[in-house]
Amino acid sequence: MGFYNLKSQPALTSSCRQTTRNRGSLPRPLPVLSFAKLLLLGLLLTGGLLAPHTAHAAATSLTLIWQGVVGADGYKVERASASTGPWSQIGQTVSNVTSFTNTGLTPATVYYYRVRSFNEFGDSEPSETVAGTTSPAAPTNLTATAVSSSQVNLAWQNNSTGQTAVKVERATASTGPWSQIASLSGSATSYSNTGLAALTTYYYRVRASNTGGDSAYSATANAQTSAPPDTTAPSTPTGLVATGIATNQIRLTWNPSTDTGGSGLAGYRVYRDGMIIASTASTSFVDTNLKPATEYCYRVVAYDDVGNNSTQSANVCATTLPPAEGVLPMAAKYEGLVLHPTSPTHADSGTISVTVRADGSCSASIGLGGTRFTFSSQFNTQGTSSAQIPRSGTTPLTVNLTIEGTHREITGTVADGTRTAEVLAPRRFWSRDLPCPWAGTYRVKIAPPDDGSADQPEGYGYGTLTVRADGVAGFAGYLADGQRVFRTAFLSEEGHFPLYALLYRRGGACVSWLTLSPDGPVTGVLDWFRPAGTSGFYTNGFVTTCDVTGGNTTAALGLTAAAEGTSLELTLGGTEFPGGITRQFWE
Repeated sequence: MGFYNLKSQPALTSSCRQTTRNRGSLPRPLPVLSFAKLLLLGLLLTGGLLAPHTAHAAATSLTLIWQGVVGADGYKVERASASTGPWSQIGQTVSNVTSFTNTGLTPATVYYYRVRSFNEFGDSEPSETVAGTTSPAAPTNLTATAVSSSQVNLAWQNNSTGQTAVKVERATASTGPWSQIASLSGSATSYSNTGLAALTTYYYRVRASNTGGDSAYSATANAQTSAPPDTTAPSTPTGLVATGIATNQIRLTWNPSTDTGGSGLAGYRVYRDGMIIASTASTSFVDTNLKPATEYCYRVVAYDDVGNNSTQSANVCATTLPPAEGVLPMAAKYEGLVLHPTSPTHADSGTISVTVRADGSCSASIGLGGTRFTFSSQFNTQGTSSAQIPRSGTTPLTVNLTIEGTHREITGTVADGTRTAEVLAPRRFWSRDLPCPWAGTYRVKIAPPDDGSADQPEGYGYGTLTVRADGVAGFAGYLADGQRVFRTAFLSEEGHFPLYALLYRRGGACVSWLTLSPDGPVTGVLDWFRPAGTSGFYTNGFVTTCDVTGGNTTAALGLTAAAEGTSLELTLGGTEFPGGITRQFWE
């Protein structure tokens, strides 16, 4: 520290006095001062204090440090928002403290400071002025978004207007080490980090900067780059087979392709005579609306989810069938049952509905074991049709159908690779113009087998079958364990009604052909499937058959009624209802 000499100061000793006269007043003694104190007073009065400097800047504080004066009792810190003032004292320290931290400031703002020393004789002149700038506030809302296998885009919000730069840092672990990868303008709020490795997680943080220093860091954000682009085409389809199946149809089948590029196999494009005609996710396709006795040639191309195409398969050709003697099937609606001929189960029992159009094409629906399948096919002029229905995770269903020569019914088979069930679906025949002769109401009882086990119901079930003049019929009733049964279908030309109902939350069913005879009786055999664990009764479940007998409402059923002409009471008895439950069943 430098010392400044006093100007025009005489040499003083401990006994020295100096007198002055003023307007004839008496001499006034000066105070006796030691040399050291006199020197200090000179420093205080002449501004010997050196200017402070800022040692540390933060967003809301500045720290000042200065070089002290020997003999000072303390220091006063003054601040202004402009270099010319006005000034106000903001703090004071003791003699051995030559620093001061000013808190509660505004980020990215310039403040001006000066310091005075003081002792018992007063304050010195202020030091030279020093300017300090607070650092910016930290950026917030940092986000990182991977937009490709080699690029991550960053975005954030700045919180100070006086910042001059934004620094971006990156690491490959949340704990670092961190390295600065970019220094951007103070107004920047986004950055694209390119040239990155695929399938790698990157961590980012940003901070703002100005002449006062760097802000605190933002919160960390991270993103993982995606897999590298898939440029690998799927394998070429093989095993393409073309078969003429009708006068206007050719069926194609081929082996599935594989895709190793990562995006996944999307499907296949089918080409006919060099022109694309269809796209499909399946490994089969039926080309329709073709000319009879005409050859067509095909190729198949596989493609993946990003559009990579395989090379074309081998070219195969097939010829549509020639016109043959016979006629196309009658356009009609067929509805019936699917049943195993000797040992039906819930899994291979159900319903079938087929709508045949005038050109022989058809749409069909099959319900087996509580699962419904739909498909389309084509009947040829011989009245036959074949289709495969894919099933997830198991073998497909193979459906072969034949329309009987008089067009009264469709017969056929449904095979799952292990068991083969039979199809019988009569044509809808009756209408308002051709009234059904069986129109009326029929009552039936459902009797358990004589050799039934103790695990099966012992009582009877009952039901009513109501047939309208247009042939639409509805069945409503109860089985012997209390299960309600409902079914609506149409009565066939021969008086057959396809009774089928899913029971026990689709875990079981009952199925039967009910036959109405011309003289009134109703007969049938009901197959009944109850799964295990349905309730506290019949916990092992059962598969049984019941005889169905009955007649129209004027025919005697041999059932117990309260009195002739009064309502019949349904009694549910046996093991499950040992006390008996009665309900009014019909009037």
